[in-house]
Amino acid sequence: MSISMLQSKFTSLLTPERVASYDQEVYQEPTMMLIHSMSRFLYIREGDATIRINGEEYRMTEHSMIAILPWDVTQIVAVRRPVTAERIIYNFNFMNLYLRSDYNPNKQFFKLWKVMRKHPIISLGVNDGKRIEDIIERLRNEVGIESVFSECAHSVPVENFTQIYTVSLVVELLVLYNRALEKSVSEDAVTQNTVTSDKSKDGETEGFFIGDLLNYLYSHLSEKITLSRLNKIFYISQSTIAKRLKETLGYTFQELITSMRVYKAMDLLTYTDFNLQEIAQLVGMNDAAHLVHSFRSMEDMTPNEFRTNFCAAIEKKTHLKTSESSVALEVVNDILRHYEDPLTTPQSIAEKYHLTLAELNRVTLYYVERSASDFIAWLRVNKASELLVRTDMSVTEIAMSVGFKTLKTFYRYFRKHFSASPTELRERVHYQKADGTIEYNEFASIS
Repeated sequence: MSISMLQSKFTSLLTPERVASYDQEVYQEPTMMLIHSMSRFLYIREGDATIRINGEEYRMTEHSMIAILPWDVTQIVAVRRPVTAERIIYNFNFMNLYLRSDYNPNKQFFKLWKVMRKHPIISLGVNDGKRIEDIIERLRNEVGIESVFSECAHSVPVENFTQIYTVSLVVELLVLYNRALEKSVSEDAVTQNTVTSDKSKDGETEGFFIGDLLNYLYSHLSEKITLSRLNKIFYISQSTIAKRLKETLGYTFQELITSMRVYKAMDLLTYTDFNLQEIAQLVGMNDAAHLVHSFRSMEDMTPNEFRTNFCAAIEKKTHLKTSESSVALEVVNDILRHYEDPLTTPQSIAEKYHLTLAELNRVTLYYVERSASDFIAWLRVNKASELLVRTDMSVTEIAMSVGFKTLKTFYRYFRKHFSASPTELRERVHYQKADGTIEYNEFASIS
């Protein structure tokens, strides 16, 4: 079983309150899997290697830039020439808030998180590369080199306006990364770093099989789909299909079908005026009652509540009302401070700040690109993952301590986020501190 390591939550070991830090890394051989709790940029100065990010493989070459977001899973799987990289660790949530508020006078809406998650690596041209290198040099001069100060055993000097200047430099990196990405997409060059795997199982490449299977399932959701039917179409045994889905996506076959149907129902709730019975038929569910039951089990709300509250929020997500803007940051910070309290719910937050649920969702969508309920659950699951590898608390104790009211809800959100059960994560994850040392989890299996 592969070992994953969970990194420390601080951007800097020496000065934890810093919003960003700089250091250099050298990769001479493949690494263990790493779960990143803090976002980072890697700018490749030289070398040639292959990195796997969330299951996809990409080529790391000179002047390529890698954007790793919180809770991404990475592993360097092959090193052809030793890689030298400049590493900037930064607090993504903090930067995201600044970008959307102080640096965004027109209150423009943008999908920063989703775009970077979809395209985690770009190859920079000469001009873009020089601009990135200039910003990184200024950032290094401002915050120092983390490992050097660590070895010297004294703290990094802090000058006037260091935090402000550091924020502006990281924001500039974020902007230039996304501009370079847009240029790459328009030139159809963004995929040039993608590595095609030639590993196969049962006569089919794993990526090809999963892609074909998911496309088929989504296109035929309105029909009755069984493993037996897939066996006849793909000529792969039912047990292999079930195993492949579990290994790749973390879902059982039935969980995957239900999830896909609920997600498709969300699209229909958002973009059409079909009633629940019509939507149920379109996504392959027996009736409206079946849809309501499945929807509530996955999203903790009924389809009508989703349509009323969530859809109303995204209709006007390109801007916030004056009343929403005045309390937006306070609302988000309130959730960050109190998410472990089981009484913290979208309803309680909305009532506290005299907002409707639609207004609350518009605020959280704008600032963190998640609905209020999803944002709260995301914070709880991430805290739970740390407790799993750093304590001997039972899964039930952890679920209750981070704010979940039922184990069923905890397991559902956990699997949705990590594609693994809490027990599975505990068995394969270790904790890596900011200085690179590993705090071994006694429950983890080593192979």
